[in-house]
Amino acid sequence: MCFSLQASMAASVLLTVCGIITLKKAQTTATRLLAIAPLFFAVQQALEGIVWMTINKGTTDTLLHHLAVYGFLSFALLFWPVYIPFSLYIIEPQVIRKKFLLIALVSGLLAVSGNLATWITSGMSATVVGHHIAYLPIAPNSYVDMFYNIGLCLYVFAIAGSMFISSIPYMWMCGLLALISFFVAHLLYIYAFGSVWCFFAAIGSVMIYYIIDQYNKNICLHSTLNS
Repeated sequence: MCFSLQASMAASVLLTVCGIITLKKAQTTATRLLAIAPLFFAVQQALEGIVWMTINKGTTDTLLHHLAVYGFLSFALLFWPVYIPFSLYIIEPQVIRKKFLLIALVSGLLAVSGNLATWITSGMSATVVGHHIAYLPIAPNSYVDMFYNIGLCLYVFAIAGSMFISSIPYMWMCGLLALISFFVAHLLYIYAFGSVWCFFAAIGSVMIYYIIDQYNKNICLHSTLNS
């Protein structure tokens, strides 16, 4: 969470509980891959809590701080744009939609490549800006800006786009929430965009419980009709 150490840790605990309940609700390997998302968000929010702690203590030159910063960013910039389209690809029953989800997955991999290029060329740092954590390049340059703009478009398509492509009931609602929160975070919290958007995404991940529950009901209904 993007507001304080206490808020980040509270969000981590709540997401852990939600993730365990959601994971228990999943009945297949494919749905478990999607259902574990809140637990990943719980880890990510705990990492940001550590970032807050080290900033508050003035120990930003420690290994713990750097591990927490790059751990959080690994989830935000490297993990989610691949995990989301991949998990939806695995669970998707329709062949045509799977092909489009594969395109979204490739977009996510390209976004990851751009993000890695930013890390390599400039590095990343975390600072508090207006009660939010801003993750910014240490040495920004024109190449970083180019990678960022291209990567952001690919990133949004990989995550939100794949949710709209998926035929899983109500998954489009997560996609809509992702798009709305993207624009809100980008317009109102530009300097802390990554942190704020991840907060919205973490909150939105609790919807996965409902999606898995509806998915199970649809499977049971189809089984009944076919028997």
